Amino acid sequence: MGSASKTMLVPILLICFLPVSGAVWGKEHVRGVVGRAITIDCHYEAKYRSHTKYWCQGWTRHCIVVLETNGQHGRNGRASITDNPARGIFTVTVEDLRSGDTGWYNCGITTSGYDPLFNIYLQVSDEPVSVPVLGLLSPANVPSVGGSVTMSCKSERGSLPIRYTWYENTLKISNNNLDLRCQYFKQQSHQYYCKASNNNGTESSEMVTVAVSNTGENCSYMVHFGNNEHKVTERMMTTPFASTVKRSNESQNDSTRSTCTECYTIWNVGRWLYFALLGICSISVSLFTSIRKGPIEPKPHSLP
Repeated sequence: MGSASKTMLVPILLICFLPVSGAVWGKEHVRGVVGRAITIDCHYEAKYRSHTKYWCQGWTRHCIVVLETNGQHGRNGRASITDNPARGIFTVTVEDLRSGDTGWYNCGITTSGYDPLFNIYLQVSDEPVSVPVLGLLSPANVPSVGGSVTMSCKSERGSLPIRYTWYENTLKISNNNLDLRCQYFKQQSHQYYCKASNNNGTESSEMVTVAVSNTGENCSYMVHFGNNEHKVTERMMTTPFASTVKRSNESQNDSTRSTCTECYTIWNVGRWLYFALLGICSISVSLFTSIRKGPIEPKPHSLP
């Protein structure tokens, strides 16, 4: 084959294997983080609204179709696809990203001729955790009966899974969320902080300071973290509840003692009646036996 033929062959191969551009477009390079999800938008021209859209793995048009729209939606394992014809966008979402997901992909549209495709390179990498952000999960500034305030700790970035641990000074006290209750406080002042960690690093949160003040039946404490300050009041039910339990136990004991005394009295009376009946029966049996035998007659003397 001559050099001229080889020169002509290159454009032909490019036409056969390279995607048709212009009809579909989006970001050429996208980045994802291990364990998290990523959403990729593929735009298309209005004339393709009713066509089937697909997501395939590979650089050329011989890519392997991972999933396609079935009506307007489709799903395959960790990946899903949604079509929005009104906006001219179909969206691919991949959950629980893994390092092996890195590579070339195509947004494609099924047609009667050459399918319009758009190349996208997906880079999935590990990422250290960001400094965890603190927040309140339960409402503060309101009185609660036997309730508590729960604090959250969350890193917005970082490869999953992320582990969260709460500490008071250097003592580990809780995983995930932190419950603040008056009954847990042993001192007037407490300090807490949270650590977030994954396989790529560890970060600590800002300090949480709790100032406790007890006033009779109510327990109040101030929660400080960053520029936030929240007052929490718990209505203590320990004393009334203990009194109720004590009175209940005393009533139960009195009732038990009264019942036992009655039982003892009945048992004593029954025991003496039993002995009396035994005596009467014994005497009756002796009399009855004597009557049946009759008077004793003297024996006759033999003649000499």
